[in-house]
Amino acid sequence: MTPPKSHLCCPLCHCVFTYLGKHLRRAHGLQNQDECKILINYANGRINIRSMPCPFDGCDYLSSRLDRHIELAHPEVEVERISEAISTLKYQATIQRLKALRETNPDPPMLSCLEIGMEQEMEHVQLVLPKAEVVPEDPSSSSCTSCSELISKNVKLTNELGDLRKKLRFQHRWARRARRAINRLQEALEKSPSGPVEPTDLDALGDEGQHGSSSDEEARPSKPKPNPAKRTSLSVLQQYPKFPPSILQYIEDYWVHLKSCTGQKKHLENQKSKLGRIMNFLTFMTEGRTILQNWMFLPNIKRVNQWPELLLNEGLVETTVRAYLINLSQFLGFFRDTPPSASKVPKTAVFSVIRAVSACITKLRTPVVIRQIRIKKMKMSKAIPREHLHLCKVLARARIPEILDELSNDPKPQTRRTFFGYLSVYIASLYGHRTGVLKNMTVAEVDEAQMEAKPGDAGFVINVKEHKTNRAFGPAQLYLTLEEFSWLEQWLIIRGKINPSSDLVFFTEKNTRVEKLICQMQTAWADMGLPGIPTFTDFRTSIATYARNVLSPASRAKVLKTMCHDTRTAEYYALHLTAPQLAEIRDDFELAIKPSHLMSSVTDERNPTGGGARGRFVHPA
Repeated sequence: MTPPKSHLCCPLCHCVFTYLGKHLRRAHGLQNQDECKILINYANGRINIRSMPCPFDGCDYLSSRLDRHIELAHPEVEVERISEAISTLKYQATIQRLKALRETNPDPPMLSCLEIGMEQEMEHVQLVLPKAEVVPEDPSSSSCTSCSELISKNVKLTNELGDLRKKLRFQHRWARRARRAINRLQEALEKSPSGPVEPTDLDALGDEGQHGSSSDEEARPSKPKPNPAKRTSLSVLQQYPKFPPSILQYIEDYWVHLKSCTGQKKHLENQKSKLGRIMNFLTFMTEGRTILQNWMFLPNIKRVNQWPELLLNEGLVETTVRAYLINLSQFLGFFRDTPPSASKVPKTAVFSVIRAVSACITKLRTPVVIRQIRIKKMKMSKAIPREHLHLCKVLARARIPEILDELSNDPKPQTRRTFFGYLSVYIASLYGHRTGVLKNMTVAEVDEAQMEAKPGDAGFVINVKEHKTNRAFGPAQLYLTLEEFSWLEQWLIIRGKINPSSDLVFFTEKNTRVEKLICQMQTAWADMGLPGIPTFTDFRTSIATYARNVLSPASRAKVLKTMCHDTRTAEYYALHLTAPQLAEIRDDFELAIKPSHLMSSVTDERNPTGGGARGRFVHPA
């Protein structure tokens, strides 16, 4: 049986195991499958917290998308604090599921006590100081002085009981933190008995808990945290607890190198993906190894050559595997130039690993080309006919002014979404831009186009700076005629009445970016009565293909650059030809090998005016 990709920490004994399910059954004696499933999901982090309340103070959000709420409504909170809050919520959700399962009196019975730990800690307090009962209001008791005094004393005792419970929880938290600190010191002494160990102030633990005991966040059940010596500030690396701190610190240094000085969200997501691929490789290389600090697991050429095969067997396609190898090659270059201080890998061994990775990339060239041609063929099967593109522009040009008139009377959300769909399908059928160009267009860029226009110009140029390929092509340019630009001007006037907090041209009811603009575009396409359900990629592929087949090479290059479409990629995909195109090339092959005494008849058949066969030089018979 293939072992799991990552090791998991047992929620009961906090030890790391490869097969956590077997450990729960053998070491802890758990026989209830539902109980084991809850604990394994908690160890994996696969806990649904979307319907949990917002963990941050002052926020009363309670709906079905907590993950999206935290990302959009709390951008000022640090990433580390968000990760810690999410971990706490997952712990609370796990406790709730275990409690719900225990209330059903399952068979076999539950043996874990993770969800009743806090109840045992509070049991003796609840026995000595029970909760005060709520006295129902009685109209006749308002005149009784003794009853009023008893009610006030009851309220006072209830408040004191709450304070005592908070103090008790603080003492229990302090004791748990002290035990963890002692265990951490003992582990540090075992690992480096001759070196100094950084002391831990237990009073600081108590002060930290005391300051936080008054907050609602500290009053919630706290999740057992892993060993602080193995914690890292980057959440991606917390999934790999088996690596020593020196390796994780080096990976964090590489993350700083990847992140550079830019803080754009898309850039950070791409770099985190690269880091995850590097950790996937290191996890594969360290299987079965016990000594990892010296990096001597790296120069294993046999394992390096097996990694691409493993990725392909896991279901990854050739292009994705090639991206993994390119990211690995970049990391190895960083390792060669700035090796870690604890590394004992010779430089010649590092070069041999780099050569092995380059050889794997070279071997994938043929499968990558075949897959790209297959993808191009699939895209061409969904190409939009030119007649439909033309009809789409005609119908949208007639419908957009009517929608703007409706918005002037009542700018309701449904009408706004209809306008976004018609305008996006109009621009897509004209320029074939990616959806990011439309979603990231701002009001400032539209105003800039209006200010840069000169008297007598036939149109306006909008430069959208934020899109996928801005590093290669710069801003994506949209040229709109006077009529088309007037649509945007009229919409900006209507937008001013709505007064959204965002600067985007296309925005949602919550003043955020429209993430699913394709749904509104497809709705407009269907409203016009056109067949099919096209995507923005279908528009882009169709326009690029028609430009290749109809326009001259110079005009085609201009069109593709305006679309922010790489001409090298287009030429690469041009290897796949249709049947009519290959039939025409077949005739050229036949003409090239015709005997000389038959060339004159072929020339007369193909060009009865006597201008030569397709402009080629024809030898005399």
